[in-house]
Amino acid sequence: MNQETKTHSLRSVSATCQNCKGQFVIDAQDFQFYEKISVPPPTFCPECRMMRKMVGSNERALFKRKCEAPGHNEELISRYPPGGGDVVYDQAYWWSDKWDPLRYGREYDFSQPFFEQFFELKGAVPRPNMNITNSVNCDYCTSAINSKNCYLVSGAYFSQDCMYSNTPALCRDAVDTSICIFCEVLYECFSCTRCFNLRFSAYCVECMDSSFLYDCHNVSNCFGCVGLRNKQYHIFNKPYSKKDYEAEMAKMDLGSYRTLQMVHARHAELIARFPRRYMISKNAVDCTGDNIEHAKNCKFSFEIRDGGENVKYALIGGRRLKDSYDVFSGGARAELLYEANAIGSERVFFSTGATDSFDVRYSMTAFGCAHLFGCAGLRNKEYCILNKQYTKEEYEKLVPKIMAHMNEMPYVSQRANGKWQIVYRYGEYFPPEFSTIAYNDSMAHEYFPLTKDAALEKKFRWRDVEEKNYEQALSPEELPDHIKDTEGDIFETVITCGHRAHCLHQCKGVFKIVPKELEFYRRLRVPLPRLCPECRHYERVEGKRRYRLWHRRCTCLGSHGARGKGEPAYKNSATHFHGEQPCPNEFETSYAPERPEIVYCEQCYQSEIV
Repeated sequence: MNQETKTHSLRSVSATCQNCKGQFVIDAQDFQFYEKISVPPPTFCPECRMMRKMVGSNERALFKRKCEAPGHNEELISRYPPGGGDVVYDQAYWWSDKWDPLRYGREYDFSQPFFEQFFELKGAVPRPNMNITNSVNCDYCTSAINSKNCYLVSGAYFSQDCMYSNTPALCRDAVDTSICIFCEVLYECFSCTRCFNLRFSAYCVECMDSSFLYDCHNVSNCFGCVGLRNKQYHIFNKPYSKKDYEAEMAKMDLGSYRTLQMVHARHAELIARFPRRYMISKNAVDCTGDNIEHAKNCKFSFEIRDGGENVKYALIGGRRLKDSYDVFSGGARAELLYEANAIGSERVFFSTGATDSFDVRYSMTAFGCAHLFGCAGLRNKEYCILNKQYTKEEYEKLVPKIMAHMNEMPYVSQRANGKWQIVYRYGEYFPPEFSTIAYNDSMAHEYFPLTKDAALEKKFRWRDVEEKNYEQALSPEELPDHIKDTEGDIFETVITCGHRAHCLHQCKGVFKIVPKELEFYRRLRVPLPRLCPECRHYERVEGKRRYRLWHRRCTCLGSHGARGKGEPAYKNSATHFHGEQPCPNEFETSYAPERPEIVYCEQCYQSEIV
């Protein structure tokens, strides 16, 4: 690290993002981390850095294509689109010893930029049709680790019997859920932890046998409630005796779709009237971001669960993630990650798909590896560059030369509008134009939604959704209102999605019910869905906060309570520390200033809710 960077490490500096031209701050703590791992400071802002990592991750779209393994031509379901430039093998063949990724190895060419060489290699090395590890009967999951009997799930981690869910971790029997951990028997839930038998709920911890909960902790046998702590037998926040609660719930027929819609509307009205905590956290010390549990010194980080320490600019991680920056989906005792996606690994920089690996740079898909630079698809290998095997001495001599070459001959990307160039030297993540995943199929589109024109202007790919015309499809209006009236032959029926592809949700237009799914609906006594799985996912996560923080002031106005934008007034139920005057507290929050919610600081929120 040069003397200028060492000087910067003593203070914060402002920088201009190469990509969006916005200003961002690199503070003294950041410089110390970059110096510790011997990388230059970033030239992209945190949002643009996260976007370019996520654009290579397709967690939901599936495609039909042929297996390209020698002697094979069978049809596959793949997360990689046909015609995108990826060679795809059936995952069972990919994991076998019938092929050797080292045979694609090549000498480093000092007359060509590194990134161009890497993506030539990456296009030649076969990829598994799905990212599934140590899992059983999860063939229709884009990614799963140590899971069983999951269907159309992305990011399953030690989970079983889950369907249509995103990132279920240590979950069982969960359908239509997003980012839930240590849960069992969930339906239509978002960001719940250690819950059992929960339906239509969000941001709940240690709750059970309840429906329509929002921001509740240690609650059981409750319905339609918001902000409860350590309660039982409440309906729309009103307490009941056990006998009266059971009598009222006997009248509540949630097997009816019409009844369900009325309850949804009433619960949404109740949620809008309650103040929101500026940041959801539990046992989080000195942290900023949202949805952080059991963590210490995690800054500008989101969805950090079950342990994190000294982490910054991370999205979806935990399980003892430590001393890491710019992580997208990583953890499980991982540490010293930078611009990476990695599980159980250490010192992984500018890489994706590293598992149980050490000292991996600029690589994709590495299992049980060590000391890799610019490699793809390796397992149990070490001291490799561009998939070519070297001795320890040769590797350690060549890598510094390649890093210097990346600075002397960088890859230069010309923006589509011709206004400026982006220069990729050592220290930059992979240029997004080399991704074979369309932007609207990637996780980036969910957190950073773009129009087609905006995506193409940024040199992202775009996939136009195919129009499907099923003349015999059953319309959602023709479905039985009540689950008890659903016939057993419903799995043979094509159903039209209620959005009819007139939305921004990557709508499939039509969908089917599978037998295991119908059994789940009947068991939980809930009606058939009226939307396809894609639209259900986007509706479930639509109201969640984005990967961004705004500086705001607490909206509590004193004894008068608060008013959200366009929402009913909320009157405080307790005396706050600031008395009759508006609260002076300020904070960083993922609630944008233009949003309608009532947002309270920690002190005001604790006074009202806990």
